[in-house]
Amino acid sequence: MNQTRPEEETILRTNKPDLVFYDSADWIPEIAKPVGAKTVCYNTFSAASIALTLVPAEERGIIDGKEMSAEELAKLPLGYPSSKVVLLVHEAKAS
Repeated sequence: MNQTRPEEETILRTNKPDLVFYDSADWIPEIAKPVGAKTVCYNTFSAASIALTLVPAEERGIIDGKEMSAEELAKLPLGYPSSKVVLLVHEAKAS
């Protein structure tokens, strides 16, 4: 995805959009700002899934490649922002 950055910069400079939607290309806001475009991050994953993946593994108790159980995955990590948006045990088992 990063290899498309130069092409995306050219497209933005040429078209000068007002708004740019993006997902995994986290550098889009950086290249949209110079042309005055606002950006919207649109993810097709749940907020809980994204937040859980951002927590460092050692804080989740993953040490030396130990795989976590579904019950462990369903526990809220330290610093997790919500007690309402969580990964349920049956969802963790499905992943």
